[in-house]
Amino acid sequence: MTKYVLKIPKKLTRLEILGGGEIASKGISYLKNNILTDEKDVVSRAVFSQEFSFSGSNEPVEILLKDLPTHFMPIEVADKQKKDAYETGFAEGEDYAVNVYKNEIESYQHWIRNIENVIRELRTQVSNELSLLEESLPELAVIVAEKIIEKEITENSKTVIEQVQKAIHALDNEIIYKIHLNPSDIEILETVKSSLVDDSSRIQDVQLVPNDSIEQGFCMLETSVGSVDARRASQLEIIKDVLYNALQKDKPGRNVELLKKMEEESERPDDNG
Repeated sequence: MTKYVLKIPKKLTRLEILGGGEIASKGISYLKNNILTDEKDVVSRAVFSQEFSFSGSNEPVEILLKDLPTHFMPIEVADKQKKDAYETGFAEGEDYAVNVYKNEIESYQHWIRNIENVIRELRTQVSNELSLLEESLPELAVIVAEKIIEKEITENSKTVIEQVQKAIHALDNEIIYKIHLNPSDIEILETVKSSLVDDSSRIQDVQLVPNDSIEQGFCMLETSVGSVDARRASQLEIIKDVLYNALQKDKPGRNVELLKKMEEESERPDDNG
């Protein structure tokens, strides 16, 4: 057992022993003018310290190594633990950052999926609206045509002559027996009856029949092979059927083309971002 004998000055109030496996240095504190001052050697491995308090005595004090703490940690171990703690902290921080970014990416992916669902719903709605519009388009066209016809008849009293000529030209060489007209159009047609066709024999004995069910400006013919309905309602119905058939024939192709265009627009990069 190693024994150290220290001489203690009167003014010594505390003694610190610092060192590793053996005493490596001394650290003595003095009271000078009531101010605590330290005198310590540089310690290369100061891993523990021990304080001893004494009364004001000049007697030597014995300090045994067995009385010093032995549960100290070598500096190499401390450095390794410090390094390990740093690496562990760095790894934990890296894992945390990865998890944060992963959560953000998943959030963006969820947002993108929601946008895609909205786009699909919009495409379906647009397709449905187009179908409804196409179904109502013939009716709308008929309404517009009616307004145009009414305006034309109001401004041009000779419209009935054009309508009769069109009805006659739709025939081959049938003999015309009767032309049903609105009563207000009888007088107008009487003045031009003979010039309605090139072959006057076809209308030589034709009768102009006033008929209140015939709209002004329109007519209905009775011929040797049957009748020709050139009334306004009949002509508008023909227009509506033609439009409806044309739309139905072209509808699949146009809808596919429109939806394809919408898809291209949705995939186009944003100019601002």
